Amino acid sequence: MTPTDAVETFLTEPPAAPGPRLLLNAEDPAQCSRWVISGYQGPVLPPRLTSPVFERVDSGRPATWRLRSREGEWEFRAIAVDRHEERPELLAPLLAGFALRWHERAAARLLLRLLHLPGGAWLLRRWHERRR
Repeated sequence: MTPTDAVETFLTEPPAAPGPRLLLNAEDPAQCSRWVISGYQGPVLPPRLTSPVFERVDSGRPATWRLRSREGEWEFRAIAVDRHEERPELLAPLLAGFALRWHERAAARLLLRLLHLPGGAWLLRRWHERRR
C-alpha cells in the first residue's frame, strides 16, 4: 500500500461492535476515506495518524503488518487491511433516474404516517400499484 503525496490525517475510532476491528476515519469529512483493519491484534495507536502507510511483513494467518506514519511506527497482526473510499460523484448520475420526485416523496411520507389508521395499508398499496 503505497504512500501518497497528499498529507492525509486519520482519526482512530474504537469499534462499535464487539470484535477486534480498528477503524481509521479521515479527519476531513470531504475526503470520504477510511481504513478498516480486521482482526487487529496490536498496540494501542495514537488518536491521530498522519499519512499512514501499511506494509505487509509476512503472509501468515493473521498476517503481520507494519504501520508507518509521522507519529511513529508499529507492528501488528491483522487478517486484512483495506482502504475504503466513497465516490458519490460516480453513483449520483446512475441513481438519478430512480429518485422519487418531491411530490412522490411527500405522498409516500404521508401514506406511511397513515398506516396505523384503518385503511392506511390499502391506501399505500393502491398508491404503489398506480406508480407501476
